[in-house]
Amino acid sequence: MRTLVSVLLGFALLLGPRSGWGCELPATGQTTCWDSNGNVIPCAGTGQDGELREGAPLAYVDHGDGTVTDVNTGLMWEKLSHDGTVHDDHNTYTWANAISAHVATLNSTNFAGHNDWRLPNVRELLSIVTYQNLLPTVAPAFDNHCSSGCDVTRCSCTFSGDTWTSTSEADSPSNQWFVDFQDGQVGAGLEHGSGPVRAVRDASTGCSLPATGQTTCWDSSWNVIPCAGTGQDGELRKGAPLAYVDNGNGTVTDLNTGLVWEKLSDDGTVHDKDNLYTWANAFTAHVAALNFTSFAGYNDWRLPNVRELQSIVNYQNVNPAVSSASAFNTNCAPGCPATTCSCTASGDYWSSTSSVSDPWNAWYVRFSYGRVDAFGRSDGKSGAAYVRAVRDATASTTTTSTTSTTTSTASSTTVPGSACNNATVIPAGGGTFSGTTSGTSTLAGTCGSSGSSPEKVFQWTPSLSGPATIETCGSGTTYDSVLYLRAASCATGAEVQCNDDACANASGLFRASRIMPTVTAGTTYYIVVDGFGGSSGSFALRVTPPGASTTSTTLAGAACGSATVIPAGGGTFTGTTSGTSTLAGTCGISGLAPERVFQWTPTTSGTATIQTCGAGTTYDSVLYLRSPTCTSPEVTNGCNDDACPNASGLFRASKVTPVVAAGQTYFIVVDGYSGSSGSFTLSVTPP
Repeated sequence: MRTLVSVLLGFALLLGPRSGWGCELPATGQTTCWDSNGNVIPCAGTGQDGELREGAPLAYVDHGDGTVTDVNTGLMWEKLSHDGTVHDDHNTYTWANAISAHVATLNSTNFAGHNDWRLPNVRELLSIVTYQNLLPTVAPAFDNHCSSGCDVTRCSCTFSGDTWTSTSEADSPSNQWFVDFQDGQVGAGLEHGSGPVRAVRDASTGCSLPATGQTTCWDSSWNVIPCAGTGQDGELRKGAPLAYVDNGNGTVTDLNTGLVWEKLSDDGTVHDKDNLYTWANAFTAHVAALNFTSFAGYNDWRLPNVRELQSIVNYQNVNPAVSSASAFNTNCAPGCPATTCSCTASGDYWSSTSSVSDPWNAWYVRFSYGRVDAFGRSDGKSGAAYVRAVRDATASTTTTSTTSTTTSTASSTTVPGSACNNATVIPAGGGTFSGTTSGTSTLAGTCGSSGSSPEKVFQWTPSLSGPATIETCGSGTTYDSVLYLRAASCATGAEVQCNDDACANASGLFRASRIMPTVTAGTTYYIVVDGFGGSSGSFALRVTPPGASTTSTTLAGAACGSATVIPAGGGTFTGTTSGTSTLAGTCGISGLAPERVFQWTPTTSGTATIQTCGAGTTYDSVLYLRSPTCTSPEVTNGCNDDACPNASGLFRASKVTPVVAAGQTYFIVVDGYSGSSGSFTLSVTPP
């Protein structure tokens, strides 16, 4: 007979990662790995945050009205300016005035058409920290090199300092928690008693973050006060209520995030709460021991990233700051094993995330009261701290995923009369193919939850070996797709790669899919376009075989006068910017930097992707698109300063996703920020 706990957990996992019972946390944004001495190292096999990149890829939508929505959490954020208005990022407030002055002003003026603005809690404000960037540690949506005089409709600014939250410090409630956007630290008690404010409001989309757990309100003299009307975290209690299930095998599942956590014991085993490790040994000793012994039946345990580790802090409690009546602090007594008790030491716990500013340090969470820090330990990564491992609830027990795209050798079978019998043969040279999924499900991939969605199958035999790109990205895909590739046989062939979410679909959300497998010439592959959790609809499948991209360099001379013509089918093009500046875009500060220009006339209409992302771009690029001439105004959504990492790993490369028209000529300008120049790789993907 199944217990109520097992029924609840099974239901939670069945609903999937966007159901409200298992929402992925936003990723940290970290893409680089460092050793304990602070040296950059290859990420492969390290288990560091920069390798695994767990969580939902960071994604934001600018509404053009002074607000930005986080696609993952659904939270709508106030953009900040540098124009002396209420939105100015240099305005500072006492904590009381943060609510009574700043937030109240936004609501009384119906800012951006809304009057439900509020102060974010500590979990919400930390969710927009990007741990790959510094000064400030945010994505370009919140900092696009704003300049004096710019307003929130034209720029986005973030002050590199301590910013207020609505959450009080439970052990010293005259202090309130802040997030330091210089580096991402979470502390309490501003040094001078005042700081900047960024307001937030709820939207109907996205996945709620876990609540902080705080239910009490205090005044500035530590006195408990009635919460009604305060706007404090204890009154609003925003987020999904904290909820956990003890699995009875030494693990506990967070029903909000879907993460499965190792319980800690007090029995002298590898799970003992008092075990201490250097940062390197957290991976090579603790996590490795769990995987070697297949703890709780799994061998994909890992060190949590800093966002994941902070997600289990309960800011109502102290010593330890976890849920005391359930998951992480119950029945702990000398000799108790992890199957019968759950323990948490009131100390520092390692995360897998390094400090970008001081990479010989790693981020840790202090579970005495909930501080997130990387600088409070003089011995850095060489010092000793506690460890609690984690794994993904939906992950395979034998295959470790390092991104949202998984590679495996798993295969699944189909039923007679399935989509395999009606596979559409596509040419070796690939192309773009449209279709609609409908009917019943006959196939399922190893990623996402595609067993209840109908699918379409394409048969492809490439004539060249090497890396291919297969995707459903863009406006041609109207639903939440899942994409996977099988080799040799549609029904029983080994799955080569599978992806659930990698790029935006017609809704602008990251609900389309992309895989980039290495294929072998002459081998027949089956491409399956499926759906998540019963989803179906229209799709556009683009198959780019190995060697399909072309490479070019720009010519000498004035930029507009020597634009390089690129094929209608796009491709990848390399070059170097040097010399003097002759053009400037409307974003960033590009009037001081040299540029190179490409001329492109697509043959299909729709949303294109043009970018300088990746290791081929060595400097801080700016990218803009003009039409119908090189000196014409920019097209809509046609200018970007920072959107993705360049060779340094910082978000200093650019991406635009304009809607283009077949037969119309466009001029793509690769420029630089504030005099920057260097080598670049430009990728142009047509609709």
